[in-house]
Amino acid sequence: MLVDVGGVLLMPDHEMVNRIATSFGGTATTEGELVRAHYLGIAAGERPGDFDWGPYRLALLHAARVPGEAVTTADAALAEALAGPADVVWSQVLPGAREGMESIVASGARLAIVSNSDGTVEASLGARRLVPAGTPVLDSAAVGISKPDPGIFALALEALGVAADRAWHVGDVPSADVVGARAAGVHPLHLDPVGWCHALDHDHVRTLGEVAGVIPG
Repeated sequence: MLVDVGGVLLMPDHEMVNRIATSFGGTATTEGELVRAHYLGIAAGERPGDFDWGPYRLALLHAARVPGEAVTTADAALAEALAGPADVVWSQVLPGAREGMESIVASGARLAIVSNSDGTVEASLGARRLVPAGTPVLDSAAVGISKPDPGIFALALEALGVAADRAWHVGDVPSADVVGARAAGVHPLHLDPVGWCHALDHDHVRTLGEVAGVIPG
Protein backbone atom coordinates (compact mmCIF):
# COMPACT_ATOMS: atom_id res chain seq x y z
CA MET A 1 0.00 0.00 0.00
CA LEU A 2 1.38 3.37 -1.08
CA VAL A 3 0.00 6.37 0.82
CA ASP A 4 0.03 10.09 0.04
CA VAL A 5 0.53 12.62 2.86
CA GLY A 6 -1.12 15.99 2.18
CA GLY A 7 -4.89 15.60 2.37
CA VAL A 8 -4.57 11.98 3.46
CA LEU A 9 -2.56 12.16 6.68
CA LEU A 10 -1.92 15.87 7.18
CA MET A 11 -3.75 19.15 6.52
CA PRO A 12 -2.59 22.78 6.46
CA ASP A 13 -2.15 24.15 9.96
CA HIS A 14 -5.59 25.18 11.21
CA GLU A 15 -4.33 28.07 13.33
CA MET A 16 -2.33 29.46 10.40
CA VAL A 17 -5.35 29.48 8.08
CA ASN A 18 -7.57 31.05 10.73
CA ARG A 19 -4.97 33.67 11.59
CA ILE A 20 -4.78 34.80 7.97
CA ALA A 21 -8.54 34.66 7.41
CA THR A 22 -9.44 36.63 10.51
CA SER A 23 -6.79 39.27 9.78
CA PHE A 24 -8.69 40.02 6.56
CA GLY A 25 -12.13 40.15 8.14
CA GLY A 26 -13.04 36.46 8.01
CA THR A 27 -14.16 34.26 10.85
CA ALA A 28 -12.33 31.32 12.38
CA THR A 29 -13.22 27.97 10.84
CA THR A 30 -13.87 24.82 12.80
CA GLU A 31 -11.68 21.83 12.08
CA GLY A 32 -14.56 20.21 10.19
CA GLU A 33 -15.06 23.31 8.02
CA LEU A 34 -11.37 23.43 7.12
CA VAL A 35 -11.25 19.72 6.29
CA ARG A 36 -14.29 20.03 4.04
CA ALA A 37 -12.84 23.14 2.40
CA HIS A 38 -9.63 21.25 1.63
CA TYR A 39 -11.41 18.60 -0.42
CA LEU A 40 -13.69 21.13 -2.11
CA GLY A 41 -10.54 23.06 -2.97
CA ILE A 42 -9.01 19.94 -4.50
CA ALA A 43 -12.12 19.58 -6.64
CA ALA A 44 -11.93 23.23 -7.70
CA GLY A 45 -8.22 23.12 -8.49
CA GLU A 46 -8.17 19.98 -10.60
CA ARG A 47 -7.17 20.54 -14.23
CA PRO A 48 -6.44 17.94 -16.94
CA GLY A 49 -2.89 16.86 -16.24
CA ASP A 50 -2.26 19.55 -13.65
CA PHE A 51 -3.44 21.19 -10.42
CA ASP A 52 -4.16 24.89 -9.83
CA TRP A 53 -3.59 26.01 -6.24
CA GLY A 54 -5.49 29.30 -6.75
CA PRO A 55 -9.00 27.79 -6.52
CA TYR A 56 -7.78 25.64 -3.62
CA ARG A 57 -6.79 28.72 -1.60
CA LEU A 58 -10.05 30.45 -2.45
CA ALA A 59 -11.98 27.46 -1.09
CA LEU A 60 -10.20 27.85 2.27
CA LEU A 61 -10.89 31.58 2.33
CA HIS A 62 -14.53 31.07 1.36
CA ALA A 63 -14.93 28.59 4.23
CA ALA A 64 -13.60 31.30 6.56
CA ARG A 65 -16.07 33.82 5.11
CA VAL A 66 -13.42 36.35 4.09
CA PRO A 67 -15.27 39.36 2.59
CA GLY A 68 -15.12 39.65 -1.18
CA GLU A 69 -13.25 42.95 -1.17
CA ALA A 70 -10.46 41.39 0.92
CA VAL A 71 -10.10 38.10 -0.96
CA THR A 72 -7.32 39.19 -3.34
CA THR A 73 -5.01 40.40 -0.58
CA ALA A 74 -5.95 37.50 1.69
CA ASP A 75 -5.18 35.08 -1.13
CA ALA A 76 -1.71 36.59 -1.58
CA ALA A 77 -1.03 36.20 2.15
CA LEU A 78 -2.29 32.62 2.15
CA ALA A 79 -0.20 31.75 -0.93
CA GLU A 80 2.91 33.04 0.83
CA ALA A 81 2.10 31.06 3.97
CA LEU A 82 1.43 27.83 2.07
CA ALA A 83 4.80 28.19 0.33
CA GLY A 84 6.58 27.79 3.67
CA PRO A 85 8.32 24.61 4.88
CA ALA A 86 5.96 21.66 4.48
CA ASP A 87 6.61 20.33 7.98
CA VAL A 88 5.35 23.66 9.35
CA VAL A 89 2.51 24.28 6.90
CA TRP A 90 1.17 20.72 6.58
CA SER A 91 1.18 19.99 10.30
CA GLN A 92 -2.45 19.24 11.22
CA VAL A 93 -3.18 15.52 11.57
CA LEU A 94 -6.43 14.72 9.76
CA PRO A 95 -9.23 13.30 11.90
CA GLY A 96 -9.16 9.52 11.52
CA ALA A 97 -5.74 9.44 9.85
CA ARG A 98 -3.96 7.75 12.73
CA GLU A 99 -6.65 5.10 13.11
CA GLY A 100 -6.74 4.57 9.35
CA MET A 101 -3.01 3.97 9.21
CA GLU A 102 -3.23 1.57 12.12
CA SER A 103 -5.88 -0.44 10.28
CA ILE A 104 -3.73 -0.61 7.13
CA VAL A 105 -0.73 -1.81 9.14
CA ALA A 106 -2.89 -4.33 11.01
CA SER A 107 -4.09 -5.74 7.68
CA GLY A 108 -0.56 -6.94 7.00
CA ALA A 109 -0.09 -4.76 3.92
CA ARG A 110 3.44 -3.58 3.24
CA LEU A 111 3.48 0.21 3.47
CA ALA A 112 5.35 3.06 1.78
CA ILE A 113 4.77 6.82 1.70
CA VAL A 114 4.75 8.66 -1.65
CA SER A 115 4.53 12.45 -1.35
CA ASN A 116 5.25 15.56 -3.38
CA SER A 117 7.02 17.64 -0.76
CA ASP A 118 10.19 19.52 0.14
CA GLY A 119 12.31 16.89 1.85
CA THR A 120 10.72 17.21 5.31
CA VAL A 121 8.05 14.49 5.08
CA GLU A 122 9.96 11.66 6.71
CA ALA A 123 10.89 13.71 9.78
CA SER A 124 7.39 15.21 9.97
CA LEU A 125 5.66 11.82 9.94
CA GLY A 126 8.18 10.42 12.40
CA ALA A 127 7.62 13.27 14.84
CA ARG A 128 3.88 12.61 14.74
CA ARG A 129 4.31 8.80 14.84
CA LEU A 130 1.92 8.36 11.96
CA VAL A 131 3.82 5.51 10.29
CA PRO A 132 5.82 2.60 11.70
CA ALA A 133 9.57 3.05 12.04
CA GLY A 134 11.38 1.88 8.94
CA THR A 135 8.54 2.67 6.54
CA PRO A 136 10.01 3.72 3.17
CA VAL A 137 9.27 7.43 2.56
CA LEU A 138 9.52 8.68 -1.02
CA ASP A 139 9.61 12.47 -0.78
CA SER A 140 9.77 14.11 -4.21
CA ALA A 141 12.41 16.64 -3.16
CA ALA A 142 14.59 13.89 -1.74
CA VAL A 143 14.33 11.50 -4.71
CA GLY A 144 14.14 14.09 -7.49
CA ILE A 145 10.88 12.80 -8.99
CA SER A 146 7.38 14.17 -8.44
CA LYS A 147 3.94 12.66 -8.93
CA PRO A 148 2.44 12.03 -11.45
CA ASP A 149 5.77 10.80 -12.83
CA PRO A 150 5.53 7.00 -12.49
CA GLY A 151 9.18 6.89 -11.48
CA ILE A 152 8.45 7.86 -7.88
CA PHE A 153 5.97 5.01 -7.61
CA ALA A 154 8.54 2.62 -9.11
CA LEU A 155 11.01 3.59 -6.39
CA ALA A 156 8.41 2.87 -3.71
CA LEU A 157 7.60 -0.52 -5.22
CA GLU A 158 11.30 -1.36 -5.39
CA ALA A 159 11.73 -0.43 -1.73
CA LEU A 160 8.84 -2.74 -0.79
CA GLY A 161 9.71 -5.56 -3.17
CA VAL A 162 6.13 -5.52 -4.50
CA ALA A 163 5.00 -5.85 -8.12
CA ALA A 164 2.98 -2.91 -9.47
CA ASP A 165 -0.10 -5.03 -10.18
CA ARG A 166 -0.16 -6.08 -6.52
CA ALA A 167 0.02 -2.51 -5.19
CA TRP A 168 -2.52 0.20 -4.40
CA HIS A 169 -1.98 3.92 -3.92
CA VAL A 170 -4.32 6.15 -1.91
CA GLY A 171 -4.26 9.90 -2.50
CA ASP A 172 -6.60 12.87 -2.74
CA VAL A 173 -5.44 14.65 -5.94
CA PRO A 174 -6.45 12.74 -9.08
CA SER A 175 -4.09 14.63 -11.41
CA ALA A 176 -1.14 13.50 -9.28
CA ASP A 177 -2.26 10.40 -7.42
CA VAL A 178 -4.66 8.66 -9.79
CA VAL A 179 -2.82 9.57 -12.98
CA GLY A 180 0.59 8.77 -11.54
CA ALA A 181 -0.41 5.47 -9.95
CA ARG A 182 -2.11 4.29 -13.11
CA ALA A 183 0.94 5.23 -15.22
CA ALA A 184 3.06 3.09 -12.89
CA GLY A 185 0.67 0.14 -13.18
CA VAL A 186 -0.52 0.62 -9.58
CA HIS A 187 -4.21 0.48 -8.63
CA PRO A 188 -5.32 4.04 -7.74
CA LEU A 189 -7.62 4.64 -4.77
CA HIS A 190 -9.03 8.17 -4.53
CA LEU A 191 -9.68 9.51 -1.02
CA ASP A 192 -12.72 11.75 -1.48
CA PRO A 193 -14.62 12.41 1.76
CA VAL A 194 -17.04 14.93 0.19
CA GLY A 195 -17.94 12.78 -2.83
CA TRP A 196 -17.08 15.36 -5.49
CA CYS A 197 -15.45 12.91 -7.91
CA HIS A 198 -17.82 10.86 -10.04
CA ALA A 199 -15.20 9.29 -12.31
CA LEU A 200 -15.87 5.65 -13.06
CA ASP A 201 -12.30 4.77 -14.05
CA HIS A 202 -10.94 4.49 -10.50
CA ASP A 203 -12.09 3.44 -7.05
CA HIS A 204 -12.97 5.81 -4.21
CA VAL A 205 -13.01 5.75 -0.41
CA ARG A 206 -14.52 8.34 1.94
CA THR A 207 -12.07 7.71 4.80
CA LEU A 208 -8.62 6.24 5.26
CA GLY A 209 -10.23 3.72 7.59
CA GLU A 210 -12.03 2.17 4.61
CA VAL A 211 -8.80 1.37 2.80
CA ALA A 212 -7.94 -1.85 4.64
CA GLY A 213 -11.37 -3.23 3.76
CA VAL A 214 -10.96 -2.43 0.05
CA ILE A 215 -7.54 -3.87 -0.69
CA PRO A 216 -7.38 -7.63 -1.26
CA GLY A 217 -5.75 -9.79 1.39
